[in-house]
Amino acid sequence: MHALSTKLPAVFKGLFLCCLFLSLSACAGMQARDEAGPKVPSRQCDRLYTYAPGFLMIDVAAGSDVILMPKTRQFAVFCSAKEANDHLRSKILSHEVPNGDWGIYALNGGTELAMETPDGALLLAKDAKLSEWIEKPDFASR
Repeated sequence: MHALSTKLPAVFKGLFLCCLFLSLSACAGMQARDEAGPKVPSRQCDRLYTYAPGFLMIDVAAGSDVILMPKTRQFAVFCSAKEANDHLRSKILSHEVPNGDWGIYALNGGTELAMETPDGALLLAKDAKLSEWIEKPDFASR
């Protein structure tokens, strides 16, 4: 029993060093993931645009507060209505978004509302109001 008691602290030292190494590895992994994550946009836009269901144009035109909340899902945002329209078209053609009743809308702010993904796309980062209905895409269902 005496031999076991002298080896016990060495076992704890080894276990402690192993736990320390694992926790440092986890921290380094989290930091690497954070560096590859969204960041402040590299380009600046005074106004952002997005696409959303077309029926929202009635509420937007009536002055109702239609708020997009990025905590509920990701919203792609763009520096121009044309970019939003082109992105929507490509998503419909690739069947990532169903063809249907869509509208292009302006948001109540610019890139201060956005974050940039590693591939350069802009995503909504803060709650934003649909401030103006811009157009109904000509290729979307009527």
